Amino acid sequence: MTTLAQDFLENGYIPLEFIDNDKDLELVSMAYEATYAALTPYKDAKFAFSDDKDAKFAFSDEKAEKFVFDDDVVEIIKRLGREKTLNLDAAFRSLHMPSKLVWIEYRIPFPMGGRGKFGFMAAKDVKTESGSIIPLVLICISESPKGPIPVAIFKLTTFPLEEYNSYQLIWSIKNIPKVTDLMYEFFCNLFMIIIPKVCEVRNITFKSSLQKRRIEKGKEPLIEYKKLTVRIGKPSIKYKYEDEENLSEAEKISRRKYHHVIGHFRTYTEGRETPHVTFVEDHWRGDPELGIIIHERELKK
Repeated sequence: MTTLAQDFLENGYIPLEFIDNDKDLELVSMAYEATYAALTPYKDAKFAFSDDKDAKFAFSDEKAEKFVFDDDVVEIIKRLGREKTLNLDAAFRSLHMPSKLVWIEYRIPFPMGGRGKFGFMAAKDVKTESGSIIPLVLICISESPKGPIPVAIFKLTTFPLEEYNSYQLIWSIKNIPKVTDLMYEFFCNLFMIIIPKVCEVRNITFKSSLQKRRIEKGKEPLIEYKKLTVRIGKPSIKYKYEDEENLSEAEKISRRKYHHVIGHFRTYTEGRETPHVTFVEDHWRGDPELGIIIHERELKK
């Protein structure tokens, strides 16, 4: 199935019919370009756009980590809240970004029936032209009959959250129902990202001869990546080497290909009476000379 991100790169457009003035057009156009640049592996992501105070800010030049949800995460979180299994306030206050730039995609029910694709491009610690920092910027993308379109832009005044409503709507298309519900859906999806474990890894690679022919024809080489299926509560697969027992931790890491480690919670129990939980920020590690790995994560229950 084609993801919303793929559809956006091929068929996305700016919804001029929902834009009233030149200021909003500039804002939406630059948000569109920033999202496009963060999703494609080939285009620079340094695009700036204006908020309601005309302060300029830009995404980093990194590419977005992609997360595609297979299930109705929002309904799962609501049910856990109703059953008192999960304290939603505490859960949302514990939220962290797994990477500086994240694409989260899921499906939502439409009021008239059926389900539609929806996505968030989220960027943390975004610098403004004046030098100040916006903790989190969100660009919301939705499918439409003509193709994926930007539908709303938010910025968070605090992140991690101090209060649930610590966000500001910068722009949205006309007549979008319950636009503030989008923030709740984003928080639900982000919460589910940081607790699952990897249970399947599938390498997506191409023959070296094909890559060589593309380069000879002046085309970009096809991106090779690992597709991870993520399920809640499953143990994660660890790296295995034949002589792993004789290697130090630094040597183990150096023998892995260069890859991005997303931010995650880690629990330390060894030598402690009380477990210590900390959040490990996203980072790159490994040896680039062994190759570079890009991940695409599909989340299932």
